[in-house]
Amino acid sequence: MLMKFEGLKDKNIVVTQTRSELGYGKDQQQTLVGLGLNGVNSKSELKCDKSIYGMLNKVKHVIDVVIK
Repeated sequence: MLMKFEGLKDKNIVVTQTRSELGYGKDQQQTLVGLGLNGVNSKSELKCDKSIYGMLNKVKHVIDVVIK
């Protein structure tokens, strides 16, 4: 479960894909690509803003988020 946006606002986060995107909708697969994730165990470091937070919420069942 993700924190509320106010807890992540303007912080650097590391997003790791923990599950395969197969079996999920095309929109969720494209969201993972938009986050810079290409497959299981791929990582991406991002600065959190509202658009990134929305993307994280959409695929929260497939990723892990670590605050830096």
